This record gives sequence, C-alpha cells and structure tokens, in this order.
Amino acid sequence: QFIIQILFINHLQSESCFTNFYYFSISLSLVSATAGLVYNSATYLREKKFSTIKRNLICKRAVVHRNYLRDFQTRTWKVIEVTKDVEKLDLSVSDLTLAQLQRLFPVLERNYSITEIDFRNNDDVGLCSTMVRFLTSTRREFSTLFLSVDTLDLSWHKLSEDQALRLSEFLRYNNSIKRLDLTGSMLSAHAAELLSEALMVNQSVTSLNLDSNNILVDGSMALAKVLDEGEGRSSHLVRLNLHYNHVADDGVTALAESLERNKTLIELNLSKNFIGIQGAKALAKALKHNNKLKILILNDNELRAEGVVALASQLKKNNCLVELELENVHCGPTGGPKLGKGKIKVQNSFNH
Repeated sequence: QFIIQILFINHLQSESCFTNFYYFSISLSLVSATAGLVYNSATYLREKKFSTIKRNLICKRAVVHRNYLRDFQTRTWKVIEVTKDVEKLDLSVSDLTLAQLQRLFPVLERNYSITEIDFRNNDDVGLCSTMVRFLTSTRREFSTLFLSVDTLDLSWHKLSEDQALRLSEFLRYNNSIKRLDLTGSMLSAHAAELLSEALMVNQSVTSLNLDSNNILVDGSMALAKVLDEGEGRSSHLVRLNLHYNHVADDGVTALAESLERNKTLIELNLSKNFIGIQGAKALAKALKHNNKLKILILNDNELRAEGVVALASQLKKNNCLVELELENVHCGPTGGPKLGKGKIKVQNSFNH
C-alpha cells in the first residue's frame, strides 16, 4: 500500500494525467485496502493546490462498504472533507458503529455538496434512528435518504415543527419502513397534519405509534383521512396507537367515520383521550359497518353508562372484533363509578 501510494502521488504530480480525469469515484469496499492511500493522496492534493488538479479532479460518489481496516471510516470522513465535491455518499452494508456515525455528522454539517445518502442494509435500528434524527435536526438539506430497515424508533425525541416537516418529506419517498414509533415526540396538531399528508403517499408504514403526543382534534382529523378508504382511496395502516393525545369526542368522531370505510386497520388504541358519550356512540356506529378491526382499546376515558351500552349493543352484531379494553372507564352519570380492569373478549360474535 505504501509503495502504491508513492507511485500514485508521483503520478499526480504530472498535470497531463488529469486531461481526461474529470470523474473520480472513490470506491472503498470489502476487498479494498486503500483508505490510507486515498486520504493521504487527497491531503497531498490539498496541500499542493495544483490549479489543474483543482479544476479537473472531481469526486462525485463515495462508497463506504464493509471494511475491517483500523480507523477506516474516520479516514474516509476526512476524504469527504478534502474533496468537497462528493454528491452521493453510499454507506450501505458499512457496519458502522454509533461512534463512527456520530463522527460523520460534523462532516456532513460542513459539507454542502452531498445531497444523497444511501444507508440501506444497516440493520441496527439504533443507528438508523440516529441517522434520521440527525437529518431531521441538521440545517443541511438532503434530497434523498435511502433506508432499508423496517423499524424506525424515534420515541422520546422531541421533534420541532421543522423536524416534523423533514421527517414527513423523508417518509414520502421511503418504501422500507413498516413500523414507525414517535412516542413522546411532542408532536403538535400541525406536525400530525404533515405526517398524515406523507402517510397518504407512503405505502410501506403499517404500524404507527403516536403515544403521548399532543395532536389534539385537528391532528386526529388529519389522521382520519389516512384511514379513509372511500372514493377509491387506499390505506396501509394496520396498527395505530393514539394513547394520550387529547383527541376528545370530535377527533374520535372523525376517526370513527373513516373506520366505517376502512379495510386494513386491525388495532386501534384510543386510551386516555377524554372520550365521552358522543365519541363512544360514533365508535359504536363504526363497529356496525367495519369488518376488519379486531382490537379496540378505550381505557381511561369517560364513556359513561350510555356510551358503554352503545358499544355493547354492537358486540353481538360485529363478527370481527375480538378484544375491547375498557379499563378504568367512567360509566356513571358524573364520572363514577369506574369499570375495573375490564378486558372484554368477544368470541363467536358473543360478549363473554
């Protein structure tokens, strides 16, 4: 490697060698042992500042596949800093550690040429989540992020409005993520609207966890559009968790209206959402028409006796629902008493 490096640098000193050397791609793969060569050569170019080299040597694509050389990735990040021309960064199958990935972020912050990042086939969910968190937080604009993992967990990561916008833009073209967890992300109603617009385009996300956010009525109305399969529209969500989102009766009513036409959702969690009689009756009406939902969780709401009776009246008529959770539900006229730990199992169309 040392001998090759000397020969390469000696060759670089001849300006004539750059006559047809416009496209220069750094490919650092499993069989490559040139990390030091490329880095030291690139450093040499920077220090010598040949005008011809500066004009003609342009690296458009950096490929960093799996490599077991010591300090390999760190040297590669320095290559990116030196060239300033890389537009596509291929990190697929790279086996990066969290520390190596975090050292890349300052480089990406300072680099304004990279617009496309390929992070496919890195199956560590933590790494992928860290990458997406960075991309939704950075001031840089990246047009494309390719990601192949099927689970993205960004729970308890407080997302601003701008970060929610970036995440929604990312979801528009991603076709690998199936499970998205945004628990405790402080999502507002507007953020939920942005996310809903993206999910109406996205065809891969089937499980969405928005537990402990603040999407309110407007946010739930936006999500209702994602579930609505009327007028030729299609939905891909199979599981939706809206626990503790201040959805209230109006929000639940919108969701229930969409459930009447939905043919994909099998589990819906609406616990602790200040749902009253109106919301319970809307859900009961939805159960009359819906033949797909299997699990409905309504714990810690204020359904009152009238709401509970409305739901119960549909249990014998609905042939699909197998589980209805009503733990700590206020069923009295003034909020009490409560139902205890009430997980009602519905089998063979009869309430047991």
